[in-house]
Amino acid sequence: MQEDEYHDFKQQWYIPTDRAEMVRDIFSFVNTAHHHDCYLIIGVDDDCNVVGVENDENRLNTQKITDFLHNLPIANSSIPKVIVKTIKIKNHDIDVIVIKDSLDVPVYLYKNKQFKGSKRIVHAGQIFIRENDTNTPRNESANDYVVEMLWKKDLVWIYQLENDIWLS
Repeated sequence: MQEDEYHDFKQQWYIPTDRAEMVRDIFSFVNTAHHHDCYLIIGVDDDCNVVGVENDENRLNTQKITDFLHNLPIANSSIPKVIVKTIKIKNHDIDVIVIKDSLDVPVYLYKNKQFKGSKRIVHAGQIFIRENDTNTPRNESANDYVVEMLWKKDLVWIYQLENDIWLS
């Protein structure tokens, strides 16, 4: 397996002063035009070597990430749904953050957010996306065409559902 628009490998969990990076990664996977869940796989390096997270003091579970997301100034209160699952591979714990597909896109903040101890800011209105194996750069936002596709995601989905019903 390799990194793509559905999977990203992280060698270790996000340190508390780098929560902006976690926001960028989660939002990038929520803000997709496709209708599939996405996966942040923690404990595997970019070359697919299993390193594990069993000794990582920064590990989070589903409840902690959900609480973290609920405390962000997310526009329209469209809180991404995430689930943390732990699997064993080669005697190591691997944590997988499953970012559930959503029609409530794009997801972005309505006001700037700077995390304690960090110099990075997630800016209001900044929309992160994932293209192939790359997220939107930290200091940029998705281009207008992609953002337009995100706004239309639920309309396209409804149209497809209606046509499938009428064609069957």
